[in-house]
Formats: sequence, C-alpha cells, structure tokens
Amino acid sequence: MTSLRELAGGWFEFLDARVQSAVRAVAAVDDNQDDALRGLYISDDQALMLAGDLGAQDADPALARAADRLSLDALDAAVLAVCAAPELHPRYGRLYAYLQDDVTRRLPSPRLVASLLTGEGVESHDVLACFAPDARLVSVGAVRLLEPESAVPLCHSAENQ
Repeated sequence: MTSLRELAGGWFEFLDARVQSAVRAVAAVDDNQDDALRGLYISDDQALMLAGDLGAQDADPALARAADRLSLDALDAAVLAVCAAPELHPRYGRLYAYLQDDVTRRLPSPRLVASLLTGEGVESHDVLACFAPDARLVSVGAVRLLEPESAVPLCHSAENQ
C-alpha cells in the first residue's frame, strides 16, 4: 500500500482504500445483526456496498492545485482530502456517519481523520496536530472545527427569550 509520505497525488484513491478498510473492520465485528433499530442507522451491508464504489478521483487535480496554492505538505493535503470528501460525494458522508456510529455525523471528526490516516510513518498525534489553532489548514481557513452543540435546547436559549 502506498504510504502517505510517498503520495504525490491520487489522494482520493488513497482515501478510498482507507475508508474501505475501516468499513470492513467495523462490519466484521458487528454482533448485533438483528437490531430492531437498524433503520435508524446505516447497516453493515449498506456501508460495505457504499465503500465498494467510492471514487472521487476526478477531484484529485483540484485538490493538488489547492494544496499547491496553500503550500500544504502531504499530511495537510491528505487531511484536507478527508475533510472535503463529503462535499465532493455524498457517499463519504454516509460512510463517515457509519464509522462514527452516528447517522447525524456526516463530517469527519479529527479522531476519524486520524484513524483513517494513521499508519506507515504517520502517527495519530501528527494528524490531530493539523487541527490545532495555529496549524496551516486552520490558519488559512481550509478547515475549521465546528462548535459542539449546546446542552441547552434551542427553545430555552437566551436568544429565544
């Protein structure tokens, strides 16, 4: 398998391989096949089908141009690819929701990005550092962390009083 450090393009082919591997790993350990609430989330079979046919490789040239214009290194470009993928193809969002075990979480968390990119010379802390306030991707506005949802229901917030 191509390592992240050796990758010069083909970001989405690399991402597809990582997502497919992660989906297979999660589906292999699912011990709740007869769950009555299965319609409220993505089933293992659906995820495996979606992971088998990802393909946003036509976005690689645009990502390469963006990485060049933003002076991104290989790791930052890979993080940007993972973060941008749901905007480029909806299947990534569904698969990210599946991998995060939450159908409402279609954007990748830093933890999911790290789990997809860690390996072959890339450590989890290297990936997580890409989300620091002074990190290149954050400082140029290429990625941003969403604020956690408030524990207060909207109808009880100060703005609605």
